[in-house]
Amino acid sequence: MYDAPGVASPPFRADHVGSLLRPKELLDARARYQSGETTKAELRAAEDEAIRKAVAFQESVGLHGITDGEYRRGSWHMDFLYQFGGVEKVQDNLTVKFQNKEGGIEFTPSALRVVGKIKYEGCIFGEDFKFLQSVVKNGTPKLTIPAPSMMHYRGGRNIIDQTVYPDIEEFWADLGEAYAQEVEPSASSAAPTCSSTTPPSPTSTTRPSASISTSRAARARPSTWTTSRPSTPRSRASLRP
Repeated sequence: MYDAPGVASPPFRADHVGSLLRPKELLDARARYQSGETTKAELRAAEDEAIRKAVAFQESVGLHGITDGEYRRGSWHMDFLYQFGGVEKVQDNLTVKFQNKEGGIEFTPSALRVVGKIKYEGCIFGEDFKFLQSVVKNGTPKLTIPAPSMMHYRGGRNIIDQTVYPDIEEFWADLGEAYAQEVEPSASSAAPTCSSTTPPSPTSTTRPSASISTSRAARARPSTWTTSRPSTPRSRASLRP
């Protein structure tokens, strides 16, 4: 599917979330790095080359929203969420199974716990996005981030320390403020297009809006949020229905 001629700004008719299959060369490079055989700089160089090829592919098929394939991320959403203050990485007990032509694959995904007040500690994936901007020739560089509900949906109230947040509304308020601070520089300069995805919520009472078009970010131009379901602008503290 091709976008209509002359369409130069989002939202685009044809778009995708952002994740692309990792090429074998990148998987091998990551495995060598994890085993201690290579350096972080060597892994970064392998990621750079894979991203250049991914960008060229997206441009060749006529897409206008161009991502880096999320090739630098181990987990597309957790690697983002771990960057907020108050969030701790833990190992989940859930085993996930996949099936492909080589057979079955099982893995235990990473998880998180909220052990302190949620706070913004600096631009997330900023340097990664700058590299993407430098290699996109025909299109709009796009950064995909998880919706705020991803911080809550897998474990719900159980992953949030009740001594830190005895009132869950304070959690939503702090989460909204942290996301607003992340989106604002993206909207003003760093990311022309910011795409957010929303997971299914376990209950109707834990379904924050995917849209965090805050009053500050909305004034800042030119970020475009595309979500997986219709939503309306809300204040940054209003992430719950």
